[in-house]
Amino acid sequence: MAGLSGFALYMLVFNKGSMLLNATTSCIIISTSPIITALLARIGFGEKPGARGWAATGLAFGGVYIMTL
Repeated sequence: MAGLSGFALYMLVFNKGSMLLNATTSCIIISTSPIITALLARIGFGEKPGARGWAATGLAFGGVYIMTL
């Protein structure tokens, strides 16, 4: 139930925010979700993504950033 309600709240807030922001800013916000998830997993559960995991996340975010330029 927590996952379902959290995801529903996320979608409602993101959709409302999308009406106020341009598409580029929305893409940047969405592309940071894996980074935020990895940081929360590190803080909350002590998980340690390896160097390849962080590199892949950085590469994905960098690709979105380059496309927005």
